[in-house]
Amino acid sequence: MQTILLADDDQALRSAVTTLLEASGYSVEATSSGAETLDRWPRTHPDLLIVDLHMPGGGEELVKTIATDTSVPVIVLSADDREEVKVAALDAGAEDYVTKPFSAAELLARIRVVLRRGGKPDEDIQIGPVRLSQNTHSVGMDGQTVSLTPTEFDLLKKLAETPGFITTADLLAEVWGPAYQTEQEYVRAYVRRIRSKLESIGLPDAIESRPGVGYRLRHPQEPRTDGPVQIR
Repeated sequence: MQTILLADDDQALRSAVTTLLEASGYSVEATSSGAETLDRWPRTHPDLLIVDLHMPGGGEELVKTIATDTSVPVIVLSADDREEVKVAALDAGAEDYVTKPFSAAELLARIRVVLRRGGKPDEDIQIGPVRLSQNTHSVGMDGQTVSLTPTEFDLLKKLAETPGFITTADLLAEVWGPAYQTEQEYVRAYVRRIRSKLESIGLPDAIESRPGVGYRLRHPQEPRTDGPVQIR
């Protein structure tokens, strides 16, 4: 049974979501503040964290802490539907952003998508000296390795498996699913996150982008083709 740690200071919502998740076959631990969540975290070993963005203790700071220290995926809940807030949460390390109020079906579908990414490992992908490891959700080169979140790995894997450029719409459909077709900021936020991690292992500018065309993963020995990298 997969365990979900639910962090939200709204007692009524916390109770309703806990009941929904338990009825759907998940084990649930619930907390009401950032401090309580961090205290409970080591003992819970959750498969997923669901966190209210504006709860006491700072939901965004909690997302950053969890995303930095672990590979456990995070889904953010928030009543704030502004794009800049959503992008900030994704940049902080969230896997998904669900706007309140939400339906039970929507939340369960998004949970299934995020947890499914931790499924059966595939073979590693080798691109010259670069290796993508499905077992560890990591990418490495010349003895240096950096961990990726499940969604970061899926996005990078899709780029690695696609010859040439792939459009934002196709990335959304392949990595997140048809329900995310309007969420273009997801791709932009994730590309920024992945670029930063690739740069840390000596792969600057590994992901190229062209406005109106899409993104592609450049072979480490391949020359750049588009001048300065631009984020669509």
